Amino acid sequence: MSDSRKSIQLTTNPIFTTIEKVMTIALKVNAHIFAYPYSTITEHDHGFRTMLWGDFDYFHSDSDLSIEDFEPNCLNVVRSNLHFTNILYRFPEDISNDLLIIGPFLQEEVTESFLRNIITTNNLPTNVFQLVQSYFNAIPFIDEDTVLMTLMTLLDQLIPQKSECKLIYTDYTSSHIPAFTLQYEAVQAYRLKSVEDFIKLQSTFMTSITNGAYHKAKELLPQYMTLCGFQANQSIPDIKKGLYELNTRCQSAMLSDRVHPAYTIRAYQELDQFIKMENRRTKLLQLQDTIIKKYAYLSKNYSFSEYSIDVRKAIAFIDINIDSNISLSDITDYLQKNPQTFSAKFKRETGKTVTNYIRESKIHSAMKLLTSTPLSIHEIASQVGINDFSYFCKLFKTTTEMTPNEYRTNFQAPS
Repeated sequence: MSDSRKSIQLTTNPIFTTIEKVMTIALKVNAHIFAYPYSTITEHDHGFRTMLWGDFDYFHSDSDLSIEDFEPNCLNVVRSNLHFTNILYRFPEDISNDLLIIGPFLQEEVTESFLRNIITTNNLPTNVFQLVQSYFNAIPFIDEDTVLMTLMTLLDQLIPQKSECKLIYTDYTSSHIPAFTLQYEAVQAYRLKSVEDFIKLQSTFMTSITNGAYHKAKELLPQYMTLCGFQANQSIPDIKKGLYELNTRCQSAMLSDRVHPAYTIRAYQELDQFIKMENRRTKLLQLQDTIIKKYAYLSKNYSFSEYSIDVRKAIAFIDINIDSNISLSDITDYLQKNPQTFSAKFKRETGKTVTNYIRESKIHSAMKLLTSTPLSIHEIASQVGINDFSYFCKLFKTTTEMTPNEYRTNFQAPS
């Protein structure tokens, strides 16, 4: 490749920043930009080809990218001999010589037969199956046309002065395959990078949940579950195993958070029961979202970090003794505080009187029991410490604008 080309790097340029954000956030597809002469090109696939084939030549390959052949202002849709797709774009020379690579991404789901076919057609030994599986599980599955049309629209808007770019399709899936020479040092580096990426993702994902940022956690959920080895086409027992693990990890993160452990443990037990009782694939897959939503909303709605120690202790006392007929005097006796002084403090911090807070807590507990247990309404009233059934029904309707029966019918949990 000629060294006479100029290199106006776009890494921090708004053009690339916009493309990167749209691709990674909206489509979950990686976007990389490489400055001429593209010496770090192997980073776009984490050196995966280099791992398998040693000194893989990205510039003159007859089985893959062959970057030397790509013209400026040309969109190259390249299907690799590894059956994933990249879209490469060299910017017009009057703008930059940088190379934009979108991908890799897949157009077919990852199954065992798909992976074994890749290993067979690429003359790879069977002992690299787990390595190949680990790499492919991290690649997003998305329609090629969606990625292509999005990129073309972005380029038209961001570089309006450029001429219409060419569109070239290249398929290397049946090309000559280079000889296999597994690079163990590269494999080790890749695995280390994968572990580091997973730890970083898990930290961000769990922090989103413990901060009550449900929508952020939902955005990260597919990538997180994929890296955990979770797949929609797995057997029902394997799907359940993945859900149990998600529930356990979320519980562990929440137990070190500012929500009282009683709420976290209760949520964990409810979700554990849902997973155990459900055997429909579609419902189990939906439980991924249910789990993170449950914990994120728990963090958002039951975070007591802004309350004083005494008020936190009072709330915990109410929750632990929800099946008893507790009163303000019970709480102040436990805390050894003056009832009048503490009552004013509780109202100032929570916005509710102690009596109203106790009533609401009992009804919230009843709501959970109605949707997660087969207990009769009489039994549930007793479970939340209200022995007057008529009063329980009246209080429930005042709080929820529904009778207990109506609430159970409308919000019954999966069975």
